[in-house]
Amino acid sequence: MVATKDELRNWFNSGVEEGADLMLVVCDSHGLGVRPVYCKSDDFEDVFNKYNGVTMHLVIEVFDLDKDRESQIQSRHMPDIQR
Repeated sequence: MVATKDELRNWFNSGVEEGADLMLVVCDSHGLGVRPVYCKSDDFEDVFNKYNGVTMHLVIEVFDLDKDRESQIQSRHMPDIQR
């Protein structure tokens, strides 16, 4: 399951409100879907390593919350599947 563009917009906005610098979109390969994980730039490597390839999780996208939201969402390499 992938996130829709509207979900990404909402997650992006939530991360900005929380004061995060980056948003990682993490896929749970147990079929539980995808979810955002927020972090500061200084913590990126630790957070990425915590979720990527560990306990059936995979980081599938990373967004820079300091950059333009729409240009990042539009340049995604994943299809936007409507549910």
